[in-house]
Amino acid sequence: MGRRKKSKKAKLGSIYSRKGVWYVRFTVGGKEYRESSKTTDEGVALAFLEKRRNEVIAGKNIPEPPPVVTFDDLVKLIEQDYEMNGRKSIASLRYRLEHLKRAFRKTPPTEITHKVLKAYKANRLAEGASPATVRYELVCLGRMFTLAIEVDMLGAKPPLPTVKITNTRTGFFEPDEIARVLKHLPDDIAPAIEFAYFTGWRIGEIRKLTWTDHLDLDGGVIRLEPGETKNEQGRTFPFTAHPAVQELVIRQCERGLAVGTRWLFGRKDGSPLGTFRKAWALACKEAGCPGKLVHDLRRTAVRNLVRSGVDERTAMTLTGHKTRAVFDRYNIVSEADLSQAVRKLAKGHSGA
Repeated sequence: MGRRKKSKKAKLGSIYSRKGVWYVRFTVGGKEYRESSKTTDEGVALAFLEKRRNEVIAGKNIPEPPPVVTFDDLVKLIEQDYEMNGRKSIASLRYRLEHLKRAFRKTPPTEITHKVLKAYKANRLAEGASPATVRYELVCLGRMFTLAIEVDMLGAKPPLPTVKITNTRTGFFEPDEIARVLKHLPDDIAPAIEFAYFTGWRIGEIRKLTWTDHLDLDGGVIRLEPGETKNEQGRTFPFTAHPAVQELVIRQCERGLAVGTRWLFGRKDGSPLGTFRKAWALACKEAGCPGKLVHDLRRTAVRNLVRSGVDERTAMTLTGHKTRAVFDRYNIVSEADLSQAVRKLAKGHSGA
């Protein structure tokens, strides 16, 4: 799709280019009119703007006013966009949309201005939302406007306020902490969290695991096929090599057979796991480690692998980190390196 060029103000309205064709926009009697000039010549488009505005003022050739666009229309656009493009984060999107709908559902999109969005940003931060969360919500909103412009629902997009991200996450779980959290989680959620703690797999990947399609009991591995992971690469975890993970997986298989579900980590009624934000937050609070993230389990698994002496490439393969840059955000290789360096330093001093 061609990009929409910035609109140019004219004395009687404005024109903007989409895919090389100029469109006109003007207001008469409080009503906004938009239509294509059907030309790629900017000068011709400006002349067309003046002509059309004068005609509307004179009551001639009045175009149909653009249909009323609601915020729900924008929500439908972005949900369709995610589904059509096979985006794996659609569940996360819908969670973010709930906050946007709460704030803007009764507001016409044309009245959502930069000033309004700055107020939204301030309110969300005051509610305790992290800067990263607020920025993601605003990016979603911006995408909604972009999609609406592409299908000619709207003619402009409000500038998005900047949200500075300074809280890079470095959270980890110690063994006693994860043990306490597991005790406070519902019985059908705890196994998935325990599996994430050992493997470092994303919770979205764990939700889709089935004992019928992803589990190879003879080979002793759990396998995600290419296209089922965030980085589109397949992944294998030899669960029988770890007694605790083996016991967990077998227990979940038996549970799945008992309730008649194929999900390896499903709900008590056999349905997919779904989201569990409230249960997670409550369990962490009761366990004495509030504010922890499920994603902290991924960082923890990387750290545990490296501390156990696993080389970086193997650790990346097990956890599904595609690039070294991403792996660097979580890994604790530096701790091992620093400890080894200090031991060498101590040895040198003792021999001096």
